[in-house]
Amino acid sequence: MRERILGVALAPWFLSSLAAINALVFTLSVSIPDDPHPFLDEWGPVSILSGFQLLVCGILALEIYKLRPAWIWRLIGWGFFFLCADEMLQLHESSDRLIHWILGVQQTRITNHLDDVIVGLYGLAGLAALFAGRAEIVFFRRQWWLFALGFTGFAVMVAFDLMGGDLGALWSYLDVSAHQGKVWAEVVEEGFKLAGGFFCVTALRKCWDMLQAPASRLYPNAPPVPAE
Repeated sequence: MRERILGVALAPWFLSSLAAINALVFTLSVSIPDDPHPFLDEWGPVSILSGFQLLVCGILALEIYKLRPAWIWRLIGWGFFFLCADEMLQLHESSDRLIHWILGVQQTRITNHLDDVIVGLYGLAGLAALFAGRAEIVFFRRQWWLFALGFTGFAVMVAFDLMGGDLGALWSYLDVSAHQGKVWAEVVEEGFKLAGGFFCVTALRKCWDMLQAPASRLYPNAPPVPAE
């Protein structure tokens, strides 16, 4: 299975096809006003596509590790595998409920965002890892803007998740019911999640492509691979 996914991810048509699929899924999400939204359900199209993108990120990162065996690529790979599992199994939401149960408290408007805080901590951990492995990441500095777009997408997703239930004033100003506004906020949130995943896939694929190029096309003064 892994080899099949890798073969697809490295195909010349993969990124353009993935972009088209993301655009299609988001467009259909916007055009469906139902609540509960069929595209946003657990194991719905958005969740499956997001999980697939995270899985591809993990596979690509470990392929890069084979070519440049620095610890950061292994960590990135397994980190994305964890995020894929979290996306498909809703681990952060289960942790939210577990924390409430352990503490013996009822959910409030504030504590109800614990799962969002957990996702935010994932992002901070990722940034910390990238900073720690920055000597290796410098080699791929041409792709920084893609990684930045990916992290931005995930950051905006978390922000919308945190604020989605507190935008009543905005919905009133737009003359939109709070119920419909909540659905729109969820759609936008999921859209940024898909965008973040897509840009991370693109960044890692471009990094892999760089390593396939002749040495003369790479940075002549590139730093050596750090020792494990």
